[in-house]
Amino acid sequence: MRLSGKTCIITGASQGQGKAAALLFAKEGAKLVLSGRRAETLEKVREEIILQGGTAVCFVADSSVEEQVRELVRFCADTYGRLDIMYNNGGSCTFGPIHTVSTEDFEYCMKNELYNVFFGCKYAVLQMLEQNPQGGTIINTASVMGQRAFSGSLSHATAKAGVLAITRSVARDYGRQGIRCNALSPGFIVTEGTEENTKNEKLVDFYKKTQVIDQLGMPEDAASAALWLASDEARFVHGATIVVDGGTEATVLGGIDGY
Repeated sequence: MRLSGKTCIITGASQGQGKAAALLFAKEGAKLVLSGRRAETLEKVREEIILQGGTAVCFVADSSVEEQVRELVRFCADTYGRLDIMYNNGGSCTFGPIHTVSTEDFEYCMKNELYNVFFGCKYAVLQMLEQNPQGGTIINTASVMGQRAFSGSLSHATAKAGVLAITRSVARDYGRQGIRCNALSPGFIVTEGTEENTKNEKLVDFYKKTQVIDQLGMPEDAASAALWLASDEARFVHGATIVVDGGTEATVLGGIDGY
């Protein structure tokens, strides 16, 4: 198994990409700490992992609150003895062009999509430097919107561009101390939070036109890429951004057909 014996925190683990990663990582042998804001939904994921023979515990935390992230990492170390993989996946955001975005909305997005990654990286690094043997792997969820401009995505795009900067900085500063840090940049992924959008045929058609394939992304697509980044197979990958977007980045660069 690709993650046999490794300990892992996944934030935003109760649904979507986080849940898919939790189920996959557990199958590959990881011992998990599932984190999120809702105890009931986290427990359902934990029960599913236990039924498939995996190991997982839950820790309710808001990843945008520094003290709670500190306690989350401490809990993992106390429970399993160390932290091998920190998957900063959780987050929430607002959308809109700049003339409609309030300062409060912008700050909300920074808190829940940028500060949370900063906190997750900070306390993961502190733990990974302290433990013996030293080191570990950090994965940050970014977005193709952090790399390319999309209409009405100012706050989200700004936060995700910041996530990419954090990722490169952490990789640069700690690579020689055994810590790998990389980012995952998904395109449109069908999750509980985005499923409503798939009922809008015009919107689905637009999503497909931004890709090179007609199939929409699923949580398992992102989880599979995250698994590779978490595994020792990616030992030579530092400060990279793995794009999982059905070709959106390539298509947007070349122009969207009909747009």
